[in-house]
Amino acid sequence: AKKEKEKLRLQALENEKKEFALNKYQQLIRNIINTNLLSKAKIRKKQKQIAALKAKTAKELKKLRVQRAKVEARLEKTKSDLSLAQRALSIEERKKEELISQLKSLKQQYKEQKEKLKEELENRQKELRAQYEQKLKRQKLSALQKAKALKKYREQMRKVEEQYKKKVGSLSKKISESERELKRAQFNLNARKRLAQRIKKNFQKAGIKAKVDPKTGDVILTFGDEYFDMGKANLKPKMKKILEKSIPIYAKSLFEDKEVAKKLSYVEIVGFASPTYKGKFVDPQSIKPEHQEAVKYNLDLSYKRARSIFEYIFDTKKMKFGWQKKLRKMVKVSGQGFLSEDPKERAMAEEMSAKEYCKKFDCKKAQRVIIKFDLEDK
Repeated sequence: AKKEKEKLRLQALENEKKEFALNKYQQLIRNIINTNLLSKAKIRKKQKQIAALKAKTAKELKKLRVQRAKVEARLEKTKSDLSLAQRALSIEERKKEELISQLKSLKQQYKEQKEKLKEELENRQKELRAQYEQKLKRQKLSALQKAKALKKYREQMRKVEEQYKKKVGSLSKKISESERELKRAQFNLNARKRLAQRIKKNFQKAGIKAKVDPKTGDVILTFGDEYFDMGKANLKPKMKKILEKSIPIYAKSLFEDKEVAKKLSYVEIVGFASPTYKGKFVDPQSIKPEHQEAVKYNLDLSYKRARSIFEYIFDTKKMKFGWQKKLRKMVKVSGQGFLSEDPKERAMAEEMSAKEYCKKFDCKKAQRVIIKFDLEDK
Protein backbone atom coordinates (compact mmCIF):
# COMPACT_ATOMS: atom_id res chain seq x y z
CA ALA A 1 0.00 0.00 0.00
CA LYS A 2 2.88 2.32 0.81
CA LYS A 3 4.50 1.67 -2.55
CA GLU A 4 1.20 2.19 -4.29
CA LYS A 5 0.73 5.45 -2.46
CA GLU A 6 4.21 6.63 -3.44
CA LYS A 7 3.55 5.63 -7.00
CA LEU A 8 0.33 7.60 -7.07
CA ARG A 9 2.10 10.63 -5.54
CA LEU A 10 4.79 10.53 -8.17
CA GLN A 11 2.19 10.12 -10.90
CA ALA A 12 0.28 13.12 -9.51
CA LEU A 13 3.50 15.17 -9.57
CA GLU A 14 4.10 14.07 -13.13
CA ASN A 15 0.57 15.03 -14.05
CA GLU A 16 1.06 18.43 -12.39
CA LYS A 17 4.23 18.98 -14.43
CA LYS A 18 2.43 17.97 -17.61
CA GLU A 19 -0.50 20.23 -16.74
CA PHE A 20 1.92 23.11 -16.07
CA ALA A 21 3.72 22.44 -19.32
CA LEU A 22 0.42 22.21 -21.15
CA ASN A 23 -0.78 25.50 -19.62
CA LYS A 24 2.51 27.11 -20.55
CA TYR A 25 2.18 25.79 -24.10
CA GLN A 26 -1.41 26.99 -24.33
CA GLN A 27 -0.29 30.43 -23.05
CA LEU A 28 2.42 30.47 -25.69
CA ILE A 29 -0.17 29.62 -28.37
CA ARG A 30 -2.46 32.34 -27.06
CA ASN A 31 0.42 34.81 -27.12
CA ILE A 32 1.24 33.84 -30.69
CA ILE A 33 -2.44 34.20 -31.64
CA ASN A 34 -2.65 37.58 -29.86
CA THR A 35 0.55 38.69 -31.55
CA ASN A 36 -0.87 37.65 -34.92
CA LEU A 37 -4.10 39.48 -34.19
CA LEU A 38 -2.15 42.55 -33.13
CA SER A 39 0.00 42.31 -36.25
CA LYS A 40 -3.10 41.99 -38.41
CA ALA A 41 -4.59 45.03 -36.70
CA LYS A 42 -1.37 46.92 -37.33
CA ILE A 43 -1.35 45.72 -40.92
CA ARG A 44 -4.96 46.80 -41.35
CA LYS A 45 -4.07 50.17 -39.81
CA LYS A 46 -1.08 50.46 -42.13
CA GLN A 47 -3.21 49.50 -45.08
CA LYS A 48 -5.71 52.20 -44.14
CA GLN A 49 -2.87 54.71 -43.79
CA ILE A 50 -1.45 53.63 -47.15
CA ALA A 51 -4.90 53.90 -48.73
CA ALA A 52 -5.37 57.37 -47.20
CA LEU A 53 -1.89 58.36 -48.37
CA LYS A 54 -2.66 57.07 -51.86
CA ALA A 55 -5.91 59.04 -51.90
CA LYS A 56 -4.09 62.16 -50.68
CA THR A 57 -1.32 61.60 -53.23
CA ALA A 58 -3.89 61.13 -56.00
CA LYS A 59 -5.60 64.34 -54.90
CA GLU A 60 -2.27 66.19 -54.81
CA LEU A 61 -1.35 64.78 -58.23
CA LYS A 62 -4.68 65.93 -59.59
CA LYS A 63 -4.09 69.36 -58.09
CA LEU A 64 -0.57 69.42 -59.54
CA ARG A 65 -1.92 68.41 -62.95
CA VAL A 66 -4.42 71.28 -62.80
CA GLN A 67 -1.64 73.67 -61.74
CA ARG A 68 0.58 72.29 -64.49
CA ALA A 69 -2.20 72.82 -67.03
CA LYS A 70 -2.57 76.41 -65.79
CA VAL A 71 1.18 76.99 -65.95
CA GLU A 72 1.29 75.51 -69.46
CA ALA A 73 -1.62 77.74 -70.48
CA ARG A 74 0.19 80.77 -69.02
CA LEU A 75 3.38 79.66 -70.73
CA GLU A 76 1.55 79.43 -74.05
CA LYS A 77 0.06 82.85 -73.42
CA THR A 78 3.50 84.22 -72.54
CA LYS A 79 4.93 82.71 -75.73
CA SER A 80 2.08 84.31 -77.66
CA ASP A 81 2.71 87.66 -75.95
CA LEU A 82 6.43 87.36 -76.61
CA SER A 83 5.76 86.59 -80.25
CA LEU A 84 3.41 89.57 -80.41
CA ALA A 85 5.96 91.80 -78.69
CA GLN A 86 8.61 90.75 -81.19
CA ARG A 87 6.23 91.50 -84.06
CA ALA A 88 5.28 94.76 -82.37
CA LEU A 89 8.57 96.29 -83.49
CA SER A 90 6.71 98.44 -85.95
CA ILE A 91 7.44 99.00 -89.64
CA GLU A 92 8.31 102.55 -88.71
CA GLU A 93 11.03 101.37 -86.33
CA ARG A 94 12.45 99.00 -88.92
CA LYS A 95 12.41 101.85 -91.44
CA LYS A 96 14.36 104.01 -89.02
CA GLU A 97 16.98 101.32 -88.59
CA GLU A 98 17.16 100.90 -92.37
CA LEU A 99 17.38 104.69 -92.75
CA ILE A 100 20.35 104.81 -90.37
CA SER A 101 22.09 102.12 -92.41
CA GLN A 102 21.28 103.93 -95.68
CA LEU A 103 22.48 107.28 -94.33
CA LYS A 104 25.76 105.76 -93.19
CA SER A 105 26.22 104.21 -96.62
CA LEU A 106 25.30 107.49 -98.33
CA LYS A 107 27.71 109.46 -96.17
CA GLN A 108 30.50 107.05 -97.12
CA GLN A 109 29.57 107.36 -100.81
CA TYR A 110 29.74 111.17 -100.60
CA LYS A 111 33.16 111.00 -98.97
CA GLU A 112 34.40 108.65 -101.68
CA GLN A 113 33.02 110.97 -104.38
CA LYS A 114 34.74 113.92 -102.71
CA GLU A 115 38.07 112.07 -102.72
CA LYS A 116 37.52 111.11 -106.35
CA LEU A 117 36.84 114.75 -107.31
CA LYS A 118 40.00 115.82 -105.52
CA GLU A 119 41.97 113.22 -107.45
CA GLU A 120 40.35 114.32 -110.72
CA LEU A 121 41.25 117.96 -109.96
CA GLU A 122 44.88 117.10 -109.26
CA ASN A 123 45.07 115.06 -112.49
CA ARG A 124 43.45 117.86 -114.51
CA GLN A 125 45.84 120.43 -113.00
CA LYS A 126 48.81 118.24 -113.90
CA GLU A 127 47.44 117.79 -117.40
CA LEU A 128 46.97 121.58 -117.94
CA ARG A 129 50.41 122.34 -116.52
CA ALA A 130 51.98 119.69 -118.78
CA GLN A 131 50.18 121.17 -121.82
CA TYR A 132 51.33 124.68 -120.89
CA GLU A 133 54.96 123.63 -120.35
CA GLN A 134 54.92 121.56 -123.55
CA LYS A 135 53.68 124.57 -125.54
CA LEU A 136 56.46 126.72 -124.14
CA LYS A 137 59.05 124.14 -125.17
CA ARG A 138 57.67 123.49 -128.70
CA GLN A 139 57.06 127.07 -129.73
CA LYS A 140 59.29 130.10 -129.62
CA LEU A 141 57.01 132.67 -128.08
CA SER A 142 57.52 136.33 -127.57
CA ALA A 143 57.13 137.83 -124.10
CA LEU A 144 53.61 138.97 -125.05
CA GLN A 145 52.65 135.51 -126.31
CA LYS A 146 54.07 133.93 -123.17
CA ALA A 147 52.04 136.31 -121.05
CA LYS A 148 48.90 135.40 -123.02
CA ALA A 149 49.63 131.65 -122.72
CA LEU A 150 50.21 132.03 -118.96
CA LYS A 151 46.96 133.99 -118.60
CA LYS A 152 45.07 131.31 -120.55
CA TYR A 153 46.64 128.60 -118.42
CA ARG A 154 45.70 130.39 -115.21
CA GLU A 155 42.15 130.94 -116.47
CA GLN A 156 41.80 127.24 -117.28
CA MET A 157 43.15 126.35 -113.83
CA ARG A 158 40.74 128.83 -112.20
CA LYS A 159 37.73 127.32 -114.04
CA VAL A 160 38.78 123.78 -113.12
CA GLU A 161 39.18 124.80 -109.46
CA GLU A 162 35.80 126.60 -109.48
CA GLN A 163 34.12 123.52 -110.93
CA TYR A 164 35.81 121.41 -108.27
CA LYS A 165 34.80 123.77 -105.46
CA LYS A 166 31.23 123.83 -106.72
CA LYS A 167 31.01 120.04 -106.86
CA VAL A 168 32.78 119.64 -103.51
CA GLY A 169 30.51 122.28 -101.99
CA SER A 170 27.46 120.39 -103.21
CA LEU A 171 28.85 117.13 -101.82
CA SER A 172 29.81 118.78 -98.51
CA LYS A 173 26.27 120.08 -98.21
CA LYS A 174 24.90 116.60 -98.89
CA ILE A 175 27.31 115.11 -96.32
CA SER A 176 26.17 117.67 -93.72
CA GLU A 177 22.52 116.96 -94.49
CA SER A 178 23.06 113.20 -94.28
CA GLU A 179 24.91 113.65 -90.96
CA ARG A 180 22.00 115.69 -89.58
CA GLU A 181 19.52 113.08 -90.83
CA LEU A 182 21.65 110.33 -89.33
CA LYS A 183 21.84 112.06 -85.95
CA ARG A 184 18.11 112.73 -86.01
CA ALA A 185 17.26 109.11 -86.92
CA GLN A 186 19.64 107.76 -84.26
CA PHE A 187 18.24 110.14 -81.66
CA ASN A 188 14.65 109.11 -82.45
CA LEU A 189 15.50 105.41 -82.37
CA ASN A 190 17.38 105.73 -79.09
CA ALA A 191 14.77 108.12 -77.68
CA ARG A 192 12.05 105.49 -78.05
CA LYS A 193 14.18 102.86 -76.31
CA ARG A 194 15.17 105.28 -73.54
CA LEU A 195 11.56 106.26 -73.02
CA ALA A 196 10.51 102.59 -72.89
CA GLN A 197 13.20 101.94 -70.25
CA ARG A 198 12.07 104.96 -68.24
CA ILE A 199 8.42 103.84 -68.27
CA LYS A 200 9.42 100.34 -67.14
CA LYS A 201 11.73 101.65 -64.42
CA ASN A 202 9.14 104.10 -63.07
CA PHE A 203 6.45 101.40 -63.06
CA GLN A 204 8.73 99.03 -61.15
CA LYS A 205 9.54 101.73 -58.58
CA ALA A 206 5.83 102.36 -58.05
CA GLY A 207 5.10 98.61 -57.79
CA ILE A 208 2.89 98.64 -60.90
CA LYS A 209 2.53 95.34 -62.75
CA ALA A 210 2.58 96.02 -66.48
CA LYS A 211 4.38 94.62 -69.51
CA VAL A 212 6.50 97.25 -71.26
CA ASP A 213 7.96 96.40 -74.66
CA PRO A 214 11.66 97.43 -74.47
CA LYS A 215 11.80 98.47 -78.14
CA THR A 216 8.44 100.09 -78.85
CA GLY A 217 7.51 101.26 -75.35
CA ASP A 218 4.01 99.76 -75.69
CA VAL A 219 2.45 99.16 -72.26
CA ILE A 220 0.07 96.23 -71.65
CA LEU A 221 -1.93 97.12 -68.55
CA THR A 222 -2.50 94.15 -66.24
CA PHE A 223 -5.65 94.34 -64.13
CA GLY A 224 -4.93 91.19 -62.09
CA ASP A 225 -8.04 89.06 -61.62
CA GLU A 226 -10.43 91.91 -62.32
CA TYR A 227 -11.07 92.50 -66.01
CA PHE A 228 -14.08 93.69 -67.98
CA ASP A 229 -17.16 91.50 -67.70
CA MET A 230 -17.96 89.51 -70.82
CA GLY A 231 -19.54 91.84 -73.37
CA LYS A 232 -19.18 94.88 -71.07
CA ALA A 233 -17.03 98.00 -71.10
CA ASN A 234 -17.62 99.20 -67.52
CA LEU A 235 -14.57 99.70 -65.31
CA LYS A 236 -14.53 97.79 -62.02
CA PRO A 237 -13.25 99.34 -58.76
CA LYS A 238 -9.91 97.51 -58.85
CA MET A 239 -9.36 98.54 -62.48
CA LYS A 240 -9.98 102.17 -61.53
CA LYS A 241 -7.40 101.93 -58.72
CA ILE A 242 -4.81 100.51 -61.13
CA LEU A 243 -5.48 103.36 -63.59
CA GLU A 244 -5.23 105.91 -60.77
CA LYS A 245 -1.81 104.51 -59.90
CA SER A 246 -0.37 103.78 -63.35
CA ILE A 247 -1.51 106.66 -65.62
CA PRO A 248 0.15 109.47 -63.58
CA ILE A 249 3.42 107.48 -63.65
CA TYR A 250 3.04 106.92 -67.41
CA ALA A 251 2.42 110.65 -68.02
CA LYS A 252 5.43 111.57 -65.87
CA SER A 253 7.62 109.14 -67.85
CA LEU A 254 6.52 110.69 -71.16
CA PHE A 255 7.00 114.34 -70.28
CA GLU A 256 9.80 114.56 -67.70
CA ASP A 257 12.46 114.51 -70.47
CA LYS A 258 11.77 117.77 -72.34
CA GLU A 259 13.82 116.81 -75.42
CA VAL A 260 11.92 113.55 -75.88
CA ALA A 261 8.61 115.20 -74.97
CA LYS A 262 9.05 117.63 -77.88
CA LYS A 263 9.06 114.67 -80.27
CA LEU A 264 5.88 113.03 -78.98
CA SER A 265 3.28 113.02 -81.76
CA TYR A 266 0.44 111.05 -80.10
CA VAL A 267 -0.51 108.60 -77.36
CA GLU A 268 -3.01 105.86 -78.18
CA ILE A 269 -5.24 103.77 -75.91
CA VAL A 270 -6.05 100.50 -77.68
CA GLY A 271 -8.84 98.24 -76.42
CA PHE A 272 -9.25 94.49 -77.07
CA ALA A 273 -11.91 91.79 -76.69
CA SER A 274 -11.94 87.99 -76.65
CA PRO A 275 -12.85 86.32 -80.00
CA THR A 276 -16.22 84.98 -78.87
CA TYR A 277 -19.75 85.85 -79.90
CA LYS A 278 -23.11 84.38 -78.85
CA GLY A 279 -21.50 81.46 -77.04
CA LYS A 280 -19.10 80.50 -79.84
CA PHE A 281 -15.49 81.10 -80.83
CA VAL A 282 -15.16 83.21 -83.99
CA ASP A 283 -11.88 83.51 -85.87
CA PRO A 284 -11.11 87.28 -85.78
CA GLN A 285 -9.17 86.94 -89.05
CA SER A 286 -12.13 85.41 -90.89
CA ILE A 287 -13.66 87.30 -93.82
CA LYS A 288 -16.66 84.99 -94.14
CA PRO A 289 -19.93 86.97 -94.34
CA GLU A 290 -21.46 85.01 -91.43
CA HIS A 291 -18.56 86.09 -89.16
CA GLN A 292 -18.64 89.81 -89.91
CA GLU A 293 -21.31 90.60 -87.34
CA ALA A 294 -19.14 89.01 -84.63
CA VAL A 295 -15.97 90.79 -85.80
CA LYS A 296 -17.81 94.15 -85.89
CA TYR A 297 -19.28 93.51 -82.43
CA ASN A 298 -15.83 92.81 -80.93
CA LEU A 299 -14.28 95.84 -82.64
CA ASP A 300 -17.03 98.07 -81.22
CA LEU A 301 -16.62 96.49 -77.78
CA SER A 302 -12.84 97.00 -77.94
CA TYR A 303 -13.32 100.68 -78.76
CA LYS A 304 -15.86 101.14 -75.93
CA ARG A 305 -13.42 99.63 -73.43
CA ALA A 306 -10.61 101.92 -74.53
CA ARG A 307 -13.01 104.88 -74.39
CA SER A 308 -14.07 103.94 -70.82
CA ILE A 309 -10.45 104.25 -69.77
CA PHE A 310 -10.06 107.53 -71.68
CA GLU A 311 -13.17 109.03 -70.04
CA TYR A 312 -12.13 107.93 -66.55
CA ILE A 313 -8.50 109.14 -66.61
CA PHE A 314 -9.48 112.59 -67.95
CA ASP A 315 -12.47 113.10 -65.66
CA THR A 316 -10.99 115.66 -63.23
CA LYS A 317 -13.66 114.79 -60.64
CA LYS A 318 -12.20 111.27 -60.46
CA MET A 319 -8.53 111.76 -61.33
CA LYS A 320 -6.04 114.63 -61.15
CA PHE A 321 -2.34 114.28 -61.95
CA GLY A 322 0.62 116.14 -63.42
CA TRP A 323 0.65 116.59 -67.21
CA GLN A 324 -3.04 115.54 -67.37
CA LYS A 325 -3.98 118.42 -69.67
CA LYS A 326 -0.91 117.94 -71.86
CA LEU A 327 -1.55 114.19 -72.15
CA ARG A 328 -5.23 114.81 -73.00
CA LYS A 329 -4.25 116.79 -76.12
CA MET A 330 -2.23 113.87 -77.46
CA VAL A 331 -4.46 110.90 -76.67
CA LYS A 332 -6.54 109.05 -79.25
CA VAL A 333 -8.69 105.96 -78.75
CA SER A 334 -9.02 102.83 -80.90
CA GLY A 335 -10.30 99.25 -80.77
CA GLN A 336 -8.50 96.29 -82.29
CA GLY A 337 -10.83 93.38 -81.60
CA PHE A 338 -8.80 90.34 -80.58
CA LEU A 339 -5.16 90.68 -79.46
CA SER A 340 -3.57 87.37 -80.43
CA GLU A 341 -2.78 86.67 -84.07
CA ASP A 342 -1.38 83.17 -83.48
CA PRO A 343 -2.84 80.91 -86.22
CA LYS A 344 -2.14 77.80 -84.11
CA GLU A 345 -4.37 79.16 -81.38
CA ARG A 346 -7.16 79.86 -83.86
CA ALA A 347 -6.87 76.38 -85.37
CA MET A 348 -7.11 74.79 -81.92
CA ALA A 349 -10.18 76.86 -81.09
CA GLU A 350 -12.19 76.26 -84.27
CA GLU A 351 -14.34 73.49 -82.78
CA MET A 352 -14.65 75.04 -79.31
CA SER A 353 -17.58 76.72 -77.64
CA ALA A 354 -16.97 80.12 -76.04
CA LYS A 355 -16.92 78.47 -72.59
CA GLU A 356 -14.32 75.89 -73.65
CA TYR A 357 -12.22 78.51 -75.41
CA CYS A 358 -12.26 80.88 -72.44
CA LYS A 359 -11.35 78.05 -70.08
CA LYS A 360 -8.33 77.10 -72.20
CA PHE A 361 -7.07 80.52 -73.33
CA ASP A 362 -8.30 82.81 -70.50
CA CYS A 363 -10.70 85.27 -72.13
CA LYS A 364 -10.30 87.75 -69.28
CA LYS A 365 -6.67 88.33 -70.17
CA ALA A 366 -7.62 88.74 -73.82
CA GLN A 367 -9.63 91.78 -72.71
CA ARG A 368 -6.49 93.76 -71.95
CA VAL A 369 -5.59 97.33 -72.86
CA ILE A 370 -2.44 98.64 -74.55
CA ILE A 371 -1.17 102.22 -74.25
CA LYS A 372 1.35 103.24 -76.90
CA PHE A 373 3.12 106.40 -78.05
CA ASP A 374 4.77 107.59 -81.23
CA LEU A 375 7.60 110.05 -81.92
CA GLU A 376 7.80 112.55 -84.75
CA ASP A 377 10.85 112.73 -87.01
CA LYS A 378 11.83 116.32 -86.42
